[in-house]
Amino acid sequence: MDLAGVNLRLVNASIFRMTVNALPPRRAATGRLLMLLASFGRIVSDALAEVAPDGEFASNLPVLVLCHLELDGPARPAELAELTGLSSGGISKLIDRLELAELISRRRHGVDSDHRAVIVSLTARGRRTIRQFIEIFDRHLDDASDLFDRMTDTVRTRRETSGSPGE
Repeated sequence: MDLAGVNLRLVNASIFRMTVNALPPRRAATGRLLMLLASFGRIVSDALAEVAPDGEFASNLPVLVLCHLELDGPARPAELAELTGLSSGGISKLIDRLELAELISRRRHGVDSDHRAVIVSLTARGRRTIRQFIEIFDRHLDDASDLFDRMTDTVRTRRETSGSPGE
């Protein structure tokens, strides 16, 4: 099923309704962009659902952590907290869940008494999972090229209508 096409038809229908409801041009463009981004979010969610070992991991933060570890290598929890915007307690809970699912591992690095010296890395299962997600997501991106074109056009329209009356 071509989800990008289905989502785009729904977005087009809503764009028409926004135009009929006569929102100021900049606000209408912002609304269109939000809808297009939500449609893209649906494509991401569908790709995640195909590979996530558990529904709990079919969300942005676990994927952000796993992609970072795949692309940039092992990292300290503080680096992952900064990347995700989670607190130190929040990232610890996420790391606990990813470790329990055997997607990542933690190991002490440096002095044993220094609990801050933890390094997080992908396990073989984590590497397979994130690579499978990247492969599936890549196929979904091929379907979403029109969606990206629409986003670009909408951002351009929003920029061009900046300062329009009624904004």
